[in-house]
Amino acid sequence: MGIATELVEFAKKMSDDKGLPILFDTDMKDYAEIYQHLGCRLYNQETADNSVTRYSLVYQKEPNL
Repeated sequence: MGIATELVEFAKKMSDDKGLPILFDTDMKDYAEIYQHLGCRLYNQETADNSVTRYSLVYQKEPNL
């Protein structure tokens, strides 16, 4: 595992323990895809007038059914 993956996994554990979501925001499509691969959900994608696209993602533990 790379350092970034370890940091995200650590944050996810803290999120699960506290019952709080984590919000991620990036302008890099590759990063957005990595976050999705690590269990985050893309909830917004918006392209500004300068052609920069912002990706907003959230991680939240799924409730036990």
